[in-house]
Amino acid sequence: MLRRETAVILTCLVFVPALCLVLATVVLPRILVDQDDFVVAAGRGDLDTVQRCIRRGFDVNAKGRGKLDYAPAIRTGKRRGVFARLRDNPFSDDSREIVETPLHAAVRGGRKDVAQLLLDNSANVNEPNEKGETPLHVAAKYNREAFAALLLDNGANVDQCNQKGETPLHIAVKNNRDEPPSVKSIGFPTTLDDPKAAMDAAMERYEIAKERYDRMQPSVVSDEERTALVKLLLAHSPALDAADCDGRTPLHAAAEAGYTKVTEILLDAGADVNFTARCDISEGYALCGYPPTRVSQGPTLESGLTPLHLAARQSHLAAVRLLLSRGADPNGTTETGWTPLHLAVRACDGALSTPPNSSKDAVVELLISRGADVNVRDPRGLTPLLRATGEWKWPVAGLLVEKGADVRASLPRDAPVAERHGAGATALHCAAYHGNMDMVERLLAAGADVNAGAGDPVGTPLLHTVSAYQWDPIIADFLIEHGADVNAADEDGHTPLLSAASAGKHEVVEFLIERDADVNIADEDGHTPLLAAAGRYDAWGREAWARVELLIAHGADVCVQETSGRTVLHYAVKSPPFETVERLLGLGVDINAGDGKPSGTALHALAVQYSCDWRGHIETEQLLRHTTFLLDSGAKVDARDARGQTPMHNAARAGNMRVMELLLGNGADINDRDNLGIVPLQCVGNHGVCSYGYDNVETFKFMVARGADMRLASHNQITSLHLAARASLRDRLAARTRSGRERPGCV
Repeated sequence: MLRRETAVILTCLVFVPALCLVLATVVLPRILVDQDDFVVAAGRGDLDTVQRCIRRGFDVNAKGRGKLDYAPAIRTGKRRGVFARLRDNPFSDDSREIVETPLHAAVRGGRKDVAQLLLDNSANVNEPNEKGETPLHVAAKYNREAFAALLLDNGANVDQCNQKGETPLHIAVKNNRDEPPSVKSIGFPTTLDDPKAAMDAAMERYEIAKERYDRMQPSVVSDEERTALVKLLLAHSPALDAADCDGRTPLHAAAEAGYTKVTEILLDAGADVNFTARCDISEGYALCGYPPTRVSQGPTLESGLTPLHLAARQSHLAAVRLLLSRGADPNGTTETGWTPLHLAVRACDGALSTPPNSSKDAVVELLISRGADVNVRDPRGLTPLLRATGEWKWPVAGLLVEKGADVRASLPRDAPVAERHGAGATALHCAAYHGNMDMVERLLAAGADVNAGAGDPVGTPLLHTVSAYQWDPIIADFLIEHGADVNAADEDGHTPLLSAASAGKHEVVEFLIERDADVNIADEDGHTPLLAAAGRYDAWGREAWARVELLIAHGADVCVQETSGRTVLHYAVKSPPFETVERLLGLGVDINAGDGKPSGTALHALAVQYSCDWRGHIETEQLLRHTTFLLDSGAKVDARDARGQTPMHNAARAGNMRVMELLLGNGADINDRDNLGIVPLQCVGNHGVCSYGYDNVETFKFMVARGADMRLASHNQITSLHLAARASLRDRLAARTRSGRERPGCV
């Protein structure tokens, strides 16, 4: 008896799990079928499941979640039923799914028998999916002519639009590819705390989606296949000039893609060759359900494009030739002012393109030969030649010059890009700056103005040449030989020599002086080449004084002053070569030049200096030596700047106690007031404890010990103690903020 019970138990242990497994994997999935399974079955050609769903009363026009890619299911036999979903990876890719009807899925999966069955059971041939696409749109996207014929025979609407306003004819002439997946579009798993694990999972999902995308996309369609589908749609009298949300017609799409045969078929059928995308861009996008930010953009470059604009922008030479032969306007403009020639020049390759595409230049030549205006300006104020030279597109620039482009055309002051490129700039400026000798020769031979830009913000081509990072003396010489004025200045008074001296280009300075450049021309601020060279000691060191000596040797006026009052002596006292200061005074430089002006005197400039280790100028001993020499040479210790401050004010501000000793020894008043009644001691207290990298407290003590009166108040009744207290509070707040103990603004 025990053995019999044992046998029954063992039998149950074997067969019951097996029966449950059969029920779970075979029976229940066939019973628990929903609309999603209906759609997927239609897409992968599971005719039995489709028939069973129809018999059980499933709505053939109801939407379910289907796949954009049915290839894996065909090979592996996988189902997407209830249990299949339970077995799915929680991070499975849902980005390649779409909500649509079984008929959409059958067309997408290429299952004509299923499509016929659904149509026989009253499937709505014009029912849209979640993207607004009808089954005919899907057939057009995958270039399935047989399905398109079947759908059209069953009443498909050839003019019905999707959410982008596209008809099946739009789709048929396009490239027929969906947007590729991206990590951003797929998304990151939110259930993983580890960022690296989340990234790895996201990349794995992306690789799967990318592999599916590459496999599911329509294969490259031949011209014959594409034209056959287009002809089929045209046989049902679609609206040839139906515009999508961008205002584009099927002819726009064909021209942009460069499908010459399709373009010709559409033109033969009566498509408008000059149809412009002039629909109200805001209204068009609003009707298509675009977000408010896109709707509010208004007209852009895309507004008013003709098929010729698009073909020229993509450099489709054959399509451009065909459109022009059918009456396309080569001078048609978009709503913002772009012509086909503008877009063709923009598409041309620049100097860095390897190898350059000559067919792009051929499009430009073809447009010009058919009457395109070679000198019309784009919305940014650039002619085709200005754009070509500005973007280093030398081959097409040469072509434009040959075809009669105005080589004297310049960038107007009110042009949107005038601030960046410089008002008054011509093609010669660009060629000279970029060192293209061949283009410079061609432009001058065509009549370019070698002195264009004189008095404008941009300056002359010669000024551009010497300002270039790698200047070319051959081009500079060539320009001068052809009449370039070596002394022509820009709007601010900068001459080529002044620019070279400011930039520290010794070789260029020599070059220009040898060609009779005036060494004493000043800009609007009073800067001469001599002052510009002297002012660059901090950047160029002794090399700067070599340029100073060169300019002096060629007649530079050493006594000239800037509008602020500075002379070359102001710069010389801040640099190490002591002999330079001696020589300048020997040449007659006024040691007290700048008295009463914003700069003050050379002694003012020297007193405000600190150590070379921090300020980057001269060492302390050299500072004292220069100060002593100036005082011995007659520098006024009580000279004032425009604010009425003396060298003692500057020395106090910089904490130069040893300089203050020298000034006091030469009769300086430590309590002298400026125009606002401020005394030197207040300059110390106003800057806090560490404003110049030194301890102002020691300076404060030093000055008080030598007679500085803490009780003296300025005209607004502020004393040194007021300023010291305020600066101390500011320093304590800064220290607490840096240490993180308190927030800014807390005492």
